[in-house]
Amino acid sequence: FIAKADEGQIVPTREPLELSTLITGIADFHRLAADEKNVTLTCDGVGNIAGDSLMIRRAFSNLLSNAIRHTPSGGWVRLTIGKKTRGRITIDVANSGETIPAERLPRLFDRFYRAEASRTGGGAQSGLGLAIVKSIIDAHDGQIDASSSNGITIFCVSLPSGKSAEM
Repeated sequence: FIAKADEGQIVPTREPLELSTLITGIADFHRLAADEKNVTLTCDGVGNIAGDSLMIRRAFSNLLSNAIRHTPSGGWVRLTIGKKTRGRITIDVANSGETIPAERLPRLFDRFYRAEASRTGGGAQSGLGLAIVKSIIDAHDGQIDASSSNGITIFCVSLPSGKSAEM
C-alpha cells in the first residue's frame, strides 16, 4: 500500500462521508479492546468530508487502535470532530498516557519507526501503521500532526470538508 502511495497509484474515491457516524462505528468496533483495558472511549462532534470510506476507516481504526494500546488502564481515549476552518475539518484522536518526547514526534510517521521507548505496549508492532495512516491522509489532500505533553498525546488530522457543512 505504501509503495503504491509513494508512486501516486492510490487514488481514493470521493464519496460523501458523515464523520460522526463513521467515527462512532470505528469506536464501537474497538470498544471491547478499550473495555478490556479499562480505558474510557468517547466520541464527539459532527462534520462531513468527501473521501474513500474504506481508506478513511482504515486510517482512523489504526489511530484508535494505537491510542488504546498506549493508554494505561484507567485512562481515556477521545475522538473529537470539529474546528472547521477555511474549508477544512479536524479530527483529533487523543489519549492519556506517557508523554512522547518532542524529539521523537517528527519521526512517528516514518516507516518502521517505533517510539516504544516512550510508550508502553508490546513489541509485536511493525512500525508501519502510522506510515500507512499518513499515506491515506495525504491521498485525501489532508495533513496529520502529532503532539504530546503533560501525559496527553494528540494525533490531529485535517481534511477538506465536504460540500455541506452539516448533514
